Amino acid sequence: FTRIRDCRWAVVFHEEERSQPPTASSVEPSPDSEQMMNNPEDQTSMIIMNNYFGIGIDADVCLQFHNKRDANPEKFSSRLFNKTQYVKIGLQKVFFERTCKDLWRRVELEVDGKVIELPCIEGIIVLNLLSWGSGANPWGTAKEEGQFQKPTHYDGLLEVVGISDVSRLGLIQSKLSAGIRIAQGGSIRITTHEEWPVQVDGEPHIQPPGTITILKSALKFFFLDNLRTEVLIIITSKRRLQDKAKMLKKAKKSRRNATSSSTNAAAVRPVRNEASPSSSRIHPCILLNIDSGPLMHEKSTSDEAHSATTNGDDDDEEGDAFL
Repeated sequence: FTRIRDCRWAVVFHEEERSQPPTASSVEPSPDSEQMMNNPEDQTSMIIMNNYFGIGIDADVCLQFHNKRDANPEKFSSRLFNKTQYVKIGLQKVFFERTCKDLWRRVELEVDGKVIELPCIEGIIVLNLLSWGSGANPWGTAKEEGQFQKPTHYDGLLEVVGISDVSRLGLIQSKLSAGIRIAQGGSIRITTHEEWPVQVDGEPHIQPPGTITILKSALKFFFLDNLRTEVLIIITSKRRLQDKAKMLKKAKKSRRNATSSSTNAAAVRPVRNEASPSSSRIHPCILLNIDSGPLMHEKSTSDEAHSATTNGDDDDEEGDAFL
């Protein structure tokens, strides 16, 4: 079997250490409460990423769409209606709610440990596969030049793309344009100091201030091994079923041949002449009843002759004795 080359990524969210809010009382916090606030393990979570990660305008639009759909799920049953809602939310972001307009100043991006200077953008998309949204390609199809190389899904690199505004986001979703190529790398780190909408493979949420790190996931090896095991089980089961079907078919054919042979033998068997006494099967009792008359007659005749002869001899003997 050829192992399928694929990359899965782990998105690790680590929140900033929360400082204790000022209080009017002079009571000092207990050690347990202070440990809960500053325990890094309690403030770290991880999500496995297969396709893409987004922060900023694209995640904001996605989050609002999900909130509307969760509120009225029965209305979002048509693809056309869903696209209309996306356009409506996008127009609101253009004219009324530009909440992500200064993202490039408010976040810090590091790729492979190197700080990247961001252009004037409202959103960042990190791609593993060159398919985002409804199959669009934010990286674009232009020839890679300079520091960029042609991306593949197994090269161990992520593509970082910038979204300038909502209108560019709509053009990308319509497959009429591409985003701004920023960087390629195997390790991405984004630092924020305020809440931002983020999404992982289309699942949005609000992320508190902290760091977002995207690294290679070791789960891909277990995934591929399990996949190979499942394929082997399926192939083995299929072969067993095929062998069993062949055996049943062969047994059925053998029974059919045996039945046809017995039928042919019965058809070829000669017909006995029932008029012939020698060829007819007659029970011995019946034969005895039929022939009992002549046999008994012959036996009685012979007995009478024998008795006559015996009587005659006796008479002679008696006569000799008398004389």
